[in-house]
Amino acid sequence: MNLEAIQKAGLVLLKEFDRVCKKNNIEYFMCGGTLLGAVRHHGFIPWDDDVDVILTRDQFDRLTSLPATEWGEQFRFVNYDMFSKEHFFDTLGHLFYIGEDIRLPFNPLKKIEGVCDDELNYKLCMDILVFDNGEIVEEGSHEKLLKKGGLDSQLWQAQSQYYA
Repeated sequence: MNLEAIQKAGLVLLKEFDRVCKKNNIEYFMCGGTLLGAVRHHGFIPWDDDVDVILTRDQFDRLTSLPATEWGEQFRFVNYDMFSKEHFFDTLGHLFYIGEDIRLPFNPLKKIEGVCDDELNYKLCMDILVFDNGEIVEEGSHEKLLKKGGLDSQLWQAQSQYYA
């Protein structure tokens, strides 16, 4: 699957997410490369292969309370707590595009492979992040935060094991 096809499918994901959010009066914002691509390129950043959105905690909680039937049959919403608590998710939620026979050359769920439903492995998903209470929980350089052993250090340790 080439990057153009991934971006086309990503737009399908974003449109479905937008449809459900509008229908349920849930506010969200594009973020990361998705926002940059929309502003600077009027579409995708040429090398971007995913879609990123962010919601406030109360809006995310409303989103997670929606029944599975709210999503089209080609989509599946996955919340971070649907799998084992021992496995770390990059984001709190994902919306998967499972309808077409799209198989990515990489598995977005590598970290929890074998724990989640096989139908989700190697499927395109959008990242759903949460802006939680609008607080800066830690400040400092990366090195100082690692030594401190707080939230930043915990997240770094959970993620770093998957990257060389």
